[in-house]
Amino acid sequence: MNVAVRTLAQDEINQAIDCFARAIARDWPNSQNEAKNWIYDEFHHSDSIVVGGFIDKKLVGVCSLVPFSFVLAKLDKQETDLVLETLKNQLGIDNEKIIYIGGFGVEEKFEKMGVGTKLFTFAEKTAINKGYRVLVGHTADTSEKYKKIKGLTFALSMEMKELPIASKIFLPHPSDLEKVWLYKIL
Repeated sequence: MNVAVRTLAQDEINQAIDCFARAIARDWPNSQNEAKNWIYDEFHHSDSIVVGGFIDKKLVGVCSLVPFSFVLAKLDKQETDLVLETLKNQLGIDNEKIIYIGGFGVEEKFEKMGVGTKLFTFAEKTAINKGYRVLVGHTADTSEKYKKIKGLTFALSMEMKELPIASKIFLPHPSDLEKVWLYKIL
């Protein structure tokens, strides 16, 4: 199947949120409503770029590029300090040259068709064209309890690297799921 990828128009953002929620709720221990709440502000932020993957004109996958400062403002101080310190020590790059990739999801019946790869590649090229030098994101590692989460495996396949943060960080919900920060030099 042919996958078309493009930046979404403002009037397509709510459709993208629904797509993300359907894609994520099947893997994560969260409901579709919780998934929508995660990324609503992110997708509607005036400086965000939301990318959609289409098969036969149907939106089947999404991701977003979001100002890093917006994401940092959503974190608690301890996590912000850990992430910033690790990025500075690891990469030595000005925060103004970092962009966050998030809101990533592909609907289940369209997995393994190249949608995720094309979304990531398009987002990466967009970030480069806008002058960014580092792509940063986060996901969670699978665990015995949450075996279905696929984000880390996919991110590593796209040549992202795990950011070696000094202490463990857990997601607020579910609070027993470890958060993994990732980066890629562009």
